Amino acid sequence: MCTARPTWMTMSTRIATFKEDCSRISINLHDILEVDTERQLVRCEPLVDMGQLSAHLTPMGYQLALMIEMEDLTVGGLLMGVGIEVNSHKHGFLSDTVESYEVVLGDGSLVRASRKENSDLFYALPWSHGTLGFLVSVELKIIPCQSHMHLTYIPCHTQDEIQEKITALTESPNGPNFVEMTIFSKDTAVIMAGEFDTVDTPEKKSKENHVNYWWKEWFYKHTETALTKGTFDEYIPLRHYIHRHTRSIFWELEDLIPFSNHWAYRYFLGWLGAPKVSFVKLTYTPKIRKEVAFKHVVQDIMVPMSELKNAIDLFDDIFSIYPLLFYTIRVYKKPEGLSGFIRDPKNTLSNTNPPYEIFFDLGAYGIPPAVKANKPWDAVEAVRKMEKYTRDVGGYQMMYADNFMNREEFEQMFDHTLYRQVRAKYNAVGAFPEFWDKVKGGQW
Repeated sequence: MCTARPTWMTMSTRIATFKEDCSRISINLHDILEVDTERQLVRCEPLVDMGQLSAHLTPMGYQLALMIEMEDLTVGGLLMGVGIEVNSHKHGFLSDTVESYEVVLGDGSLVRASRKENSDLFYALPWSHGTLGFLVSVELKIIPCQSHMHLTYIPCHTQDEIQEKITALTESPNGPNFVEMTIFSKDTAVIMAGEFDTVDTPEKKSKENHVNYWWKEWFYKHTETALTKGTFDEYIPLRHYIHRHTRSIFWELEDLIPFSNHWAYRYFLGWLGAPKVSFVKLTYTPKIRKEVAFKHVVQDIMVPMSELKNAIDLFDDIFSIYPLLFYTIRVYKKPEGLSGFIRDPKNTLSNTNPPYEIFFDLGAYGIPPAVKANKPWDAVEAVRKMEKYTRDVGGYQMMYADNFMNREEFEQMFDHTLYRQVRAKYNAVGAFPEFWDKVKGGQW
C-alpha cells in the first residue's frame, strides 16, 4: 500500500514509479486540529503545510519549534522524510520536536507512538518514507515568538573564517537561536544570526525590511551585499522571514527565468510569485525528467561539522554551483537500541544532555556551469563521488533527491537494524514497500 497522492504534488525530485505496483489509499487529511498553548503543542494532520501553520500560529504569538521555510512542504513529508531549519542547531530535526504520532498500521489498527508508548515505532518513523504505516496525526512542539526576526549579516572571506565563525555560533550554548549561512564561492559566505524581537522604537523601525514584498530583491541577493558593505543588521517581519526563500525557490528561479530578479520584472510581474514546484513537475515528460536527473543538481548531504572545508571543496570540484545552502543540526544520541536510521553520533560535545554532535546540511541546487557551456559533465560520476564521501565520513544523503547508490551502499549509509525489527513487529512487511524501494535510483 501507499498513499494515492500524485507524485507531481510532492516536493521531491524523484518520480515514484513504485506506486504503480501498490494499492493507492486516499488520505485527505489537511487540517490543523488543535493548538494547546498550555502544553505548547499543535496537533495537525499530515497534509498540513508550512504556509498553513505559519498563518495560523504567528498571529497567536507562536510558531513551530522548527518552522520550515518553504510554504508547500507538508508536515507528513517532512517527518517521514527529513525536516531541518535555521534553529536545528538548537532543536535537531523536526522529528525531534514531535510529542506523539498517530499511525494506521498494515492490519488497519490505529496506534499512538511517543517516547514512552510504542517507543520503538516512534524512533523508527523518521526517514521511513511512509513504509511503516499511514501517518494520520502528529503533535508538534510550538514556541512563543515575537513580531520580527532581528537578523545580523556577518560576511566571511576565507574558509578558515567560515569554519571559525559558524562553529562558534552553533556550538556555543549561549549562541544565537537562529543561524543560517549562504556560501557564495569556495572562500566567501554570509552568516545570518537571528533572534526574535519587537519593533518598538524609531531606531528599529528604520531598519525594518519586508523581504517578501514582490518588488523586493531576492533574499539571497540581498544577503550577498554583506560581502561588500560589511556586517549589518535589520528587523524582518516574522512571516516574511520564515518564507524568505519561497519567492526565488532558494536560487533555482534564476535558472527557470533568468531575468526574474531584474527590478522591472519584480515590480511589474513579481506579484505572480514563483511557479509551484508541483506545477513544474506536472509538466514533466520522460525526456524532461531525464534532463532534470542528469543535467541539473538538487542534492543535500549532512555530515559532521569537522568536515566543513572538505565538503565545500568537494562540491566546488564536482558541481561548481553557487550559492550553496548551509544549515547546522544537532544530531542527538538516542536511547539504547533506538537510534533509527541515523546512527548515534561519535563525537558528542562535552557537557551536553542528552549528548549531541553538530552536523551540517550542505545543499547544491542548479545547473552546473559545464552543462550551461555545453561541455561534458557526468551526473552519475559526480553524485556517486558525493555519496561515497558522505558514507566515508559517517554522513547521510537527503533522500528527496535522486541517488545512484546500490542497495549495499544504501544500507551502509542508513542503519536498518531498528527499522527491520519494527517492520516485523507492526505488520508492515508485505503491507508497505521498503524504504529502499521508494527511494532507489533509476526511476527516471
